[in-house]
Amino acid sequence: MIKKVAIISAVFPPYKGGIGNVAQNHARLLSERGCEVVVFTPDYGRTTPSPSLVKEGNVILLKPVIKYGNAAYVPQLCNHLKDFDTVILEYPFFGGMKAVYKAKKKYGFKLIVFYHMDTIPSGPKGLVFAYAKKFFLPRIIKIADIVLASSEDYAKHSDLGKYWLDDDLKFKVLPIGVDVSKFNPSPADSEGRAEIEQFRKNLNIKPDEKIILFVGGLDKA
Repeated sequence: MIKKVAIISAVFPPYKGGIGNVAQNHARLLSERGCEVVVFTPDYGRTTPSPSLVKEGNVILLKPVIKYGNAAYVPQLCNHLKDFDTVILEYPFFGGMKAVYKAKKKYGFKLIVFYHMDTIPSGPKGLVFAYAKKFFLPRIIKIADIVLASSEDYAKHSDLGKYWLDDDLKFKVLPIGVDVSKFNPSPADSEGRAEIEQFRKNLNIKPDEKIILFVGGLDKA
């Protein structure tokens, strides 16, 4: 029997951002393993993602009742989740979290919450973040069947930490992978090799020392 999986994300490619990229790869990998995957994400009026972004899957754009930046309120999401076996919520998604919570209570599917990051409240938008974190985060964590984080260290030092229990099997670590075929520091041409050698020399890095580079986008929500 083919499992029907819904992935809920506040953003999705072609928008460039970590949560959307992770959601895309969750969808791709689950599709490759035989699941029927549908991604639900708000329609911000940007470039429309094509189904090809999810191998053999679908991307459904939800028209927001209210939207601001990368925040969108999509209460109609609840009704879309009726026939799914499993729902994956890429947290944070404050405008969709209540709909997922209501749908879980109503339809009883398996709910997986992937906790990506904390949000830093500031200004009027920060009041919304603070309210959602105080009232909805504990409820969505309690009702979830599985709660995932990219590392135990981050889980325990984030806002998720007060709910994380080592002896509760619902809390699990799932590191975010790196495709080494794409992120490969081995240029084929001599000009590229010379550039890397000069880079190492400028920073006093020995030829046999490994370099790990972290690149993150601090975009506004």
